[in-house]
Amino acid sequence: METRIKKAVSFSNIGERNNQEDSLRYAQDSTGTYKPWFILCDGMGGYDKGEVASQTVCEALSDYFDKHAEESKEINEDYFNQALDYAYEQLHKKDVSQDTRKMGTTLTCVYFSSEGVWCFHIGDSRIYHIRPSKYNKEEGTMGLMFQTIDHSLVNSLLRAGELTEQEARNYPHKNIITRAMQPNDKHSKADYRLEKDIEPGDYFFLCSDGVLEQLSNEELCSILADQESDTEAKLTAIENVCKRGTKDNHTCILIEIGTANETRPQEPAKQQTTHSEEQIQAEEAEIKKEEKEKKKKTVIKIFRKVHIFKKGKPQTNNHITICLIAIVIILVALLLVAIKYMNK
Repeated sequence: METRIKKAVSFSNIGERNNQEDSLRYAQDSTGTYKPWFILCDGMGGYDKGEVASQTVCEALSDYFDKHAEESKEINEDYFNQALDYAYEQLHKKDVSQDTRKMGTTLTCVYFSSEGVWCFHIGDSRIYHIRPSKYNKEEGTMGLMFQTIDHSLVNSLLRAGELTEQEARNYPHKNIITRAMQPNDKHSKADYRLEKDIEPGDYFFLCSDGVLEQLSNEELCSILADQESDTEAKLTAIENVCKRGTKDNHTCILIEIGTANETRPQEPAKQQTTHSEEQIQAEEAEIKKEEKEKKKKTVIKIFRKVHIFKKGKPQTNNHITICLIAIVIILVALLLVAIKYMNK
């Protein structure tokens, strides 16, 4: 039984920026059937070429998937890694500058296969799998089946127990990400997930971080659970939320799942690996518990081991600025750790 795409809609707005650095790609074939891949990238600065990086990666992955359509019948992580290598090659070719401030981009991609829906991402753009039929405001259930984990400094600190949820929402350096696709650099790896538990009426939602300036998970799930609105109306509602004052570029793709294609013999049901809301909360609680026990070392490792990329407008004195920010954050984090240990 295959998952069928009923409808896909999108928007891409510039916000208050001077240029659009977000890019997206999806298409339909000559019969009107959607091709199985949907790609969204959010470009970073570096001589104002974030848009070049995001467009290059989107085009490269689309080209690769088109040229290797037969191979895609055997989808696995190796197939996607080969596609990523091809995208990195194309990104290298576009890098003609000798400047150390390299352009770069985040990446989100979903790929529909006979097994389910593959999701892979790099950076802080997100992928959501939402089941509106499970939304119940009174019971506090959102129908959030899965969302990607941001590769960002603020999320690393949050998961290490160094920031609370409230502190993370108001953190001044939310635009610092810890993974990105950049030319002539060590290749950042993607996180992969195969979503198998798919039902008609589900939605997949890809978005750049600009969308999340105004849109919360609760509001997103509420909009998608509105039974009086079709998919286009839901997209309009999301866009209206962004108009409240989003400053960054904001781009998204909303994919509605239709009735499954039953032309093939139906296979016996297999145990599915999915994240219910309860599982997500339990897993996050366990991760926080483990990381909190060694948070002092974790904070230091964050700054020693990860590449730090800053998104937004092109920066002058980029390295000095990032170093100063890192030093200040380290000092503050160590001070907080020392205070907590003194109070014990």
